[in-house]
This record gives sequence, C-alpha cells and structure tokens, in this order.
Amino acid sequence: MLDPALQELKDIVDATPELMECEGGEPWWPNGWACLKIDLRLMTEEQKGKLWQAQSLLREAGIYFDSGAGSGVMDWELDWSLSGARIEVRPLHCMCREGHDGIYNLPPAATVYWTSFKSPRGNVLAFPYCSEQCRASDQHGEGWEVIVQDAQSEQEPA
Repeated sequence: MLDPALQELKDIVDATPELMECEGGEPWWPNGWACLKIDLRLMTEEQKGKLWQAQSLLREAGIYFDSGAGSGVMDWELDWSLSGARIEVRPLHCMCREGHDGIYNLPPAATVYWTSFKSPRGNVLAFPYCSEQCRASDQHGEGWEVIVQDAQSEQEPA
C-alpha cells in the first residue's frame, strides 16, 4: 500500500491525458500551455536552492516539463512537454479597485500590465491590470514598494 501522498500523486499522473490527434493529424495537448516565470533576482541563495529542489522533487514524483534560466529569470515551460499533471487556466482579474464596477476579467488575448510589489510584510506579489491607467491609479497604501512594472502579451488584443 502506497503512502497517501504518493497515492494522490499517482492518481494525478494516471488521470493526466495523453497526447491525442485532432483533425488533420496535428498533435493536440489538452493540458494547455503556460510559462511560469520566476524572478531569481528577488530570491536569496537559500530560496533559489529550494526552487531547484522543488523541481527535482516534482520530477521524482513523475511530473516533467521543460525549464531554463537566463537573465535572472527561471522559466518553467508548462506546454507540450508537461507530463504527469495538467494545467487548469482561469481568467485574470484586473486588480484596480477603483477602475471597474465589480470584477473585470481580462480577455484571453489582452495585453496584461503587470506590477510586482513588495508588501509591508516582505512578500513579493505580482498583480495584473487591464491598462496602464488602471495600474497607475491603483493605490496599495503605505509600505507597499513597486519592484517591477512591465507589459507582456503573447498576442495583440483582438
């Protein structure tokens, strides 16, 4: 009998879809695609070591994906190379509290304006915004430090 944690991992691996073919014989990976970008410049050497250890432990548990590092950023490519797990994509919400009436989901093809903050407690958080105006108008209060601001998009807005 397997340890309950290992059994849970085995169940996830067993439930992961295999490569399938769609019309026209093109490969289709139903587990989706994402790239997890980890800014190593914001981490201590101890935290970086734990990150490498986490990737190693995932592989020992049967979860594989492409990865790489350069320019101070580690990429975990959760794309066709992902096996042993699947991706569940959920919409991003604009974090501007003043700019919208209720929750505003960003469209999938929209440019996302990211800001990474250091909270008063020292946590680093990345918030998505729908526009530069929303990002500029969002006030987090005393003690919040802006670390990085950028705009990233895989596609142009529709």
